[in-house]
Amino acid sequence: SVLPDDVILADAADAVAVEVAGFGVQPSQPPARRYYVTDVPSGFKDVAERFLGHSIDALVEVDL
Repeated sequence: SVLPDDVILADAADAVAVEVAGFGVQPSQPPARRYYVTDVPSGFKDVAERFLGHSIDALVEVDL
């Protein structure tokens, strides 16, 4: 609603998902997830677990 009508935003996520789904490969186990944060890890963990709907085991605090 903020951009002019002649501006078109392209989101590659849908196209990539369709392409990957076409490979027909099913993972044999859940993906390994790692989360890197630059601030209080415990605060991120609590909020992220609520939003993502799964527990976070691999959480690494990094200093940039």
